Amino acid sequence: MDIDDIAIERIAVEDLRGDKTGVLIDEIASLAYRAFREPPWNDDLEKPRLHFGLGVDLMRRNAVAFIAKAQGSGKIAGYALGYEVFRESEDPRDLTLITNSGTTALDSLFEGGNRIFYGDTLCVDPDARRRQIGHGLVAAQIPVLRRRGIHLPHRAHRLECNRDAGPFCQARVRRATGA
Repeated sequence: MDIDDIAIERIAVEDLRGDKTGVLIDEIASLAYRAFREPPWNDDLEKPRLHFGLGVDLMRRNAVAFIAKAQGSGKIAGYALGYEVFRESEDPRDLTLITNSGTTALDSLFEGGNRIFYGDTLCVDPDARRRQIGHGLVAAQIPVLRRRGIHLPHRAHRLECNRDAGPFCQARVRRATGA
């Protein structure tokens, strides 16, 4: 499976609701189950919990998710999912930056009206890795974020990772000025 054999498609919670067979969420959960059982994650989450978590994350405000499907078989080879995080929010769908990162060390990211997009999950089938699928999934998210007024650094590959936040990686973004 090569990147040329992959179609990148946007998905939303409505796609899960509309799939009466449950095949879409089952394929995504099965992929995550398989991929994240390997080092360095070694997660032992069960598929029903992954089903639930995926649905919850897709319901978050400003969620952006894409899947990579093999054009011949339709098999899902990867997915990327993220959402905006907030300094504070009363909306139960939202997560705050401190909830995700476990620290207030990143609060300075909100200075100047910055908006923060949290790339929650990037998952590629272990048998399909090293074929630019992950890059294609993240690259598909960027124009959506820009249209929503979440501006990313000039180059997509310049996303920042903060060592103080452990595994938490974030893109430094700012509120659109309209200029």
